[in-house]
Formats: sequence, structure tokens, C-alpha cells
Amino acid sequence: MELVQPFFSIIIPVYNSSMYIERCIDSILIQEFSDFEIILVDDGSTDDSVEIVSKYIKEYPFIKLLRQSNQGVSTARNWGIETANGKYLLFIDADDYWINATMSKLHEILTTNRNVDILFFNYSEASDESQKLHEILPSFIGDRISKEKAIKGILSNKGYLGYCWNKVFKKSVVQNCRFDESITYLEDMLFNVSCILNAIEIMSIDDCLYAYNLRSDSVVNTFNPKHMTFFDSLDKISDLIPNEFSDAITIKKRLACIEFASSFVFTNKNEYEIFKKKFYQQKRIFGLNRFGLGKQEQLVLSLGNVSFLISVIGLQLIKKIKRS
Repeated sequence: MELVQPFFSIIIPVYNSSMYIERCIDSILIQEFSDFEIILVDDGSTDDSVEIVSKYIKEYPFIKLLRQSNQGVSTARNWGIETANGKYLLFIDADDYWINATMSKLHEILTTNRNVDILFFNYSEASDESQKLHEILPSFIGDRISKEKAIKGILSNKGYLGYCWNKVFKKSVVQNCRFDESITYLEDMLFNVSCILNAIEIMSIDDCLYAYNLRSDSVVNTFNPKHMTFFDSLDKISDLIPNEFSDAITIKKRLACIEFASSFVFTNKNEYEIFKKKFYQQKRIFGLNRFGLGKQEQLVLSLGNVSFLISVIGLQLIKKIKRS
């Protein structure tokens, strides 16, 4: 019997996600759309994530579970890509979930615009207390956007950013692109840029279709030495894109140095000095309103143009005020 190609392949990397994985899968199953497959890739979980997923597999034949030893999210996603049969690829993180008829909306747009290779959409930042819609500048939204604007929208904090889960990829565009398994932080931005360079037509919408779960213990909000690959990723992106984006890359590096150093300023002088040195290796950038930065980012970068220590302490105070 000939295999029927599903419209969407949904790839979900799983690592110790037992607290969230049911909500994630249920947010797919409750949608009024059925032409899809779900590929979950367990990355060596030590909790009961696999047991939870196994219950779904027994009931839904279109859900697959792949298992690997703990090799990281990039390896998990790559295995999902290689296994996927769908015409279009979607990614979800196991602690996040879909909202607002995600697949029906995306299917409607993609069947009307069959030449679109990558479709960007918006998301909300969700916590137990609230949901906040991510702000996207109108200049990044359009039926047909250039590769240059797409890249600018990924680098800008008021664009679609480098996440892979708020984008749909035609599988043919991803054929020669994979997540760099040597990158453990910002691996998705590098993947996105590679796919954009492969694409012919790119489209972006402001519809909010994804809930990004803000967790205090997430990789974004904690630091370990693996996060240093953030800078490796940006260097590789710089090698792929025109020099006109060099200032935007520098902005991201400077912000990361301030962010990472804020974890060590009063606790680990050696680690703090590493980020201070790296910060001063980057040139100062002025006219910060060109980069779609929020007020917080503009403030700490402006302070950094005067003093790195002041910018780091300023960021700590901002975070403390937000928590109170």
C-alpha cells in the first residue's frame, strides 16, 4: 500500500518533560485538523516522560516515539527531520503548547500560497499567572518578505527571533539543512538562517498560534558552560550572511555578555571576567533604536557603552524590580 504523505510532520524533542508533555500533545490532538503525524524524540529522559508518551502511542497510530541516549536537542530534532514524512515541518518544545487552531490556520495559508517555503507566525509568552503577546514590528510582516528582511526579523528582538517553533518549513527547503550538533545554545537561529538562505518565498503573519512557557529553570534562564556556544553560533551565522548584519550580531553578543555576567558578578570573579573581556572585544554600537530593541535592552547596552559593571548591576536591578 502506498504511503499517504501527511500535510504536517510535528517534531517534539523530549527530555525529562513529564510535567508538561501531556499538555503539549493534547494541544495538538484537540485541534480540528487531522492530516498530520507527531514524531516525539526522547533524548534519554530519566523521568516518566516515555511512559506518558507510550500511552498516547497505543491510542493514536500517527504518533511515533524515537529514543536515543542523551545527545542534545539538536540531535533529537535532526532525527525527527530524517524520519518525517510530511510536506511541511513544525517544531514544538515539550513544555510549550499550541493555541488558536494552529494547524487549520497554517493549512489555510499554505494551501492558498503553495509556493511559500517558510511561514513565520507569532507567539505569546505564557506563565502560570498570565500570557503576553510577543510584539512584532509591522515592517517584518508581509505576504512576501525578502531573505534580508527575514534574517533581520530573526536577529531583532521585535521580530520573529531565532526560534524554530514559530515557523513552518516546507520539507524540501530543509533537505540540506540540519541543526548543528556542536551548538548547544542558539542552535535554532543558525538552523533558521540556513533554511532562509535555501528558500525562495518567505511569508510572515502576526497571528498568535504558539504559547512559549516561561520557566525559571529553563535553559534560557540558567547558565552553564555549554551556553558559550551561543557565541559560536553567532560566528557561524556571520559567515553565512552579508556584512550589513554585523552590527546586529555585535548587539546580540554584547547583550549576551551582560546577561551571562549578571549570574556571576558577585559570586564568581573568574567567570565574570571572561564575559567582561568578551564584551570589550566587541565594538560599541550607537543608535540602538535601529535594532528593534526593547527599553530594557537599550538601557543596559547604553550603560555598557559607559561601564560594563554598571550595565551588569543595572540588569540585576531591573530583574529584581520585575520580580517584586
